[in-house]
Amino acid sequence: MRRFPCPKNPGPFVWCAAIICAIVLISLVSICLVLFICFTVVHPRIPIISVVDGHLDFFRYDDIGGVLQANISLSIQVHNTKANTYRVFDEAYYEIRYEVQPITGIRIGMFEAKKEGPMVLPFLCPIMIQLNPPQRQALEFEVKRNLIRFEIIGASKTWWQFGLLRLVKLKSDLRCELRFTPSNGSYIPSVCTSSAGKGFEFDWHNRK
Repeated sequence: MRRFPCPKNPGPFVWCAAIICAIVLISLVSICLVLFICFTVVHPRIPIISVVDGHLDFFRYDDIGGVLQANISLSIQVHNTKANTYRVFDEAYYEIRYEVQPITGIRIGMFEAKKEGPMVLPFLCPIMIQLNPPQRQALEFEVKRNLIRFEIIGASKTWWQFGLLRLVKLKSDLRCELRFTPSNGSYIPSVCTSSAGKGFEFDWHNRK
């Protein structure tokens, strides 16, 4: 009778590889399950960020040297549209530009948004810039019209905190015109509200 050789037992390397693959698979399934539960419970919504008011406190233009000096006051509103028991944090950075060129910035460090309703953050933005010939021409034209336009552009990030766990960081973008009347510094209201940004990230770091 013909005898068939018995299969050899897998070596330790094969067993280690199988165990590692099983651990990775279980970890991925667990993370997906936790994320699904968190999104189901929280239904995260990004707070709406808007420029609600402003004023051109100071404006001076040296048409000989081409130097623009100004102080812009802005009121930025953060409106959390969903009331819940979870803490909501934001941070943001915005640039103010003139004719595409960045001239000053607004950095909003990490702060806790109200659980429901708006909160208004005031900012003073000093400006001093040497304009190039096309910018000088544009500014001189706008001064004659008594209407000067800047642009605010940037993004904010929002995350939710459960105890010591910080979860789900979402992005929102803000880009719009800021229009002022140089003769009296008044702000010309316009729609300037954030929109949902592209992508999100998860932040599993514990906060102290």
